[in-house]
Amino acid sequence: MSLCLMYQLCKGMAFCHGHGVLHRDLKPHNLLMDRSTMTLKIADLGLARAFTLPMKKYTHEILTLWYRAPEVLLGATHYSTAVDMWSVGCIFAELVNKQAIFAGDSELQQLLRIFRLLGTPNEQVWPGVSTLKDWHEYPQWKPMSLSTAVPNLEEAGLDLLSKMLEYEPAKRISAKKAMEHPYFDDLPDKANQDSLPVEQQTEAEEQIGRAARMKPNPSDALPVLLKHLILAATRTAQPPLPLSLTFVFLNSSGL
Repeated sequence: MSLCLMYQLCKGMAFCHGHGVLHRDLKPHNLLMDRSTMTLKIADLGLARAFTLPMKKYTHEILTLWYRAPEVLLGATHYSTAVDMWSVGCIFAELVNKQAIFAGDSELQQLLRIFRLLGTPNEQVWPGVSTLKDWHEYPQWKPMSLSTAVPNLEEAGLDLLSKMLEYEPAKRISAKKAMEHPYFDDLPDKANQDSLPVEQQTEAEEQIGRAARMKPNPSDALPVLLKHLILAATRTAQPPLPLSLTFVFLNSSGL
């Protein structure tokens, strides 16, 4: 089950990231699953933001604590799609373990739980970490094997998880690369997964681009962008396929 769900989650995030959207609040409560078809839906884009290059400055008060990337915990306000991929890694481990891999009750405790398992980062492991706003001197731990924390995960899965939980954001695996990882090689019917056709993707990107050019602030264009993401995804979803994807945007009025 975790294999099927993780592939859908990576595919959904690749779609969002490919269209310039950071989710910023990925957690199990924001994932909807149809048990009869094993279809995963990514929900609650209330904290989503459009992103551009170079990276924009964002608030770091995002993400439920257990799924928050270390760069955000350390006060970074310039970040990228890597924050979503850290959350995907935490969800991956939780799907296998049936409990959160990092369950801190404060930002400090959350960091310490991460450091105990992955080792305390330094400039060699993560260039620039000591310059982050909330960096302090922390206890020095050596990295442990991920298999001690997720003993039921096979070698290929542990390799994928390690790439999702990479300290340096620039080296953290992307959603698209994650989909190509050998962990998913044995996924049934992988070759038959529905995908967004090139012509429809191009149409959606053109509409999003026009909307963004009309708005001086990229974040102002987000509702328009999300509308086209949702319409494009639902238009191409084919219910008989076991891993069809639908993106659901739940706004404050519940529409």
